Amino acid sequence: MKSSKILLSLAVVTMVLILTGTMAFGDPPQGASLPGIFQFMGPSGISGNQTHLYVLAGGKIMQYSLADLKLLKTVALPKAEPPGASKPPTPGPHGIWAGEKSLFVLSGPMFYEFSIPDLTLKTSVALPKPDSSGPTP
Repeated sequence: MKSSKILLSLAVVTMVLILTGTMAFGDPPQGASLPGIFQFMGPSGISGNQTHLYVLAGGKIMQYSLADLKLLKTVALPKAEPPGASKPPTPGPHGIWAGEKSLFVLSGPMFYEFSIPDLTLKTSVALPKPDSSGPTP
């Protein structure tokens, strides 16, 4: 149960930092798609397994030891853009999930697979563009 207390504490601290940053940067300009600090931080998320905690923030993956929360490794997300991208990337959907042997990261239009525990990039996939015709009834 110690690991669940650590994860809960880390989640609370993360939310406090997010809320504090949002208040510090204020309301976004008219037409901005993301509020406050999210315009500057990019994708974020948290996941873990039995031995490590993985934090996605500021374009980096940080690996922590679950036993003592010491930072073990930091890896930058690739700057790769999907084929045909002509404008600067905008923040999009994001997430992180730790499997048994791989760490999966969704960052905007890209999906990455990293090996665990060394965080070597194994696969990089550009996601298909959504169908603009809308949902099918």
